[in-house]
Amino acid sequence: MSKQVYRIQGLDCPNEAAVLKRALAPLAGEDQLAFDLIHGRLYIRAPGPACTLAAVQAAVRQTGMRAEPWDADASTNGNGATWLLQHARTLVCALSGVSMAMGYTIHARAEG
Repeated sequence: MSKQVYRIQGLDCPNEAAVLKRALAPLAGEDQLAFDLIHGRLYIRAPGPACTLAAVQAAVRQTGMRAEPWDADASTNGNGATWLLQHARTLVCALSGVSMAMGYTIHARAEG
């Protein structure tokens, strides 16, 4: 196996990546780990024989996060739930902006 890719639920900052690196270094070696914080991905470049799915999931679970194999097909197949997960932050940010603009407009009309 040349590379393993996992989606890590809860991975969104460098501190969490450091915690995962400490937890997974005994399995894969620290130099074999790479993190994509934007997409919540963990890459294990050259996994050894001890680096099984169950072992990775158990090590990640001990950090309070959850690992699942990255399925590239699931993220591009047009599944509505997957699209929502990918764009949830953008939608919440847009809704916040619209709400703020509406609040400002209502306040301006009420105060004259």
